[in-house]
Amino acid sequence: MTPQTRDAILSISTDAPQKHKATLCELQRMFAYLMESERKAYCPRSFCRVYQMDHQPLNTGEQKDMAEFFIDLVSKLEEMTPDLKNLVKRIFCGVISNNVVSLDCGHVSRTLEEFYTVRCQVADMRNLHESLDEVTVKDTLEGDNMYTCSQCGKKVRAEKRACFKKLPQILCFNTMRYTFNMVTMLKEKVNTHFSFPMRLDMSGYVEKTLMPHHYQEEKRKSQMRRSHSRNHDATTNGNLSDSSNGDLQRQQQTMDEEESEDFNENYEYDLVGVTVHTGNADGGHYYSFIKERNEDGDPNHQERWFLFNDAEVKLFDPSQIAAECFGGEMTVSKIYK
Repeated sequence: MTPQTRDAILSISTDAPQKHKATLCELQRMFAYLMESERKAYCPRSFCRVYQMDHQPLNTGEQKDMAEFFIDLVSKLEEMTPDLKNLVKRIFCGVISNNVVSLDCGHVSRTLEEFYTVRCQVADMRNLHESLDEVTVKDTLEGDNMYTCSQCGKKVRAEKRACFKKLPQILCFNTMRYTFNMVTMLKEKVNTHFSFPMRLDMSGYVEKTLMPHHYQEEKRKSQMRRSHSRNHDATTNGNLSDSSNGDLQRQQQTMDEEESEDFNENYEYDLVGVTVHTGNADGGHYYSFIKERNEDGDPNHQERWFLFNDAEVKLFDPSQIAAECFGGEMTVSKIYK
């Protein structure tokens, strides 16, 4: 139901040797049947036979975590071809910036972390916004918990905060409805009410909003680096071969594209899919509610949602999402675009 990814996978030639070739062939076969066959459903038995996680064959009799499988599949797609890797990165991959700001010496330490799913706590949270607040909350390091500054080497007071630096085209959330009970030493499922909106505004959780001064400083430094790179390119062009000059131009273009993505201001997402789990922590059943894509950009396109439940596919009323997905005997993972 993500046309860009589907089309890219179908376009890869399987003639040349490549990593995960068996998985690619079975994925192409699955998509081809889903698109062209008149069958009511496609059985993924042959896909499960060749797919491996942690170098072990899939045990279809054992419940797997959906988010773990998604990340594993995406990792395999990235290793198939460079073009597919770039596509997958652009569509599904975001970047979280983990920042530690010293309150005494002014030094800022920042580490960037790529993500394909945002892990959101459900326990003690009423909705997705509260969970995102918890992900990006500011934590003060002081007293016995003071921070050792990597620049001056001294113990300093500091503020620690994570925020979203880059958001992907499709934003996936993994709601953490499983906990480990330290008394019973058993895994348990959290069946509490947890709501999420049809349209999600992420502007309150990005670096520009949460750390405006740091954001502007990074933007200024980045612009200086880009300007310096252009000047360097202009002064060295006359001494470079055509191939070397082309390499520099490509590097500059890549840097400009990354910079454009870093400061993308399109922060609103529409809900396009919900995957639901019924059952308990040890076993159960997954099914999905998915919004049909308007691939042709038709202004008269009628928005439709479908229920995908094994061999059953039927129309679904999105006004029932709250009743079907917010709580009770259900675990949900949201997908936004």
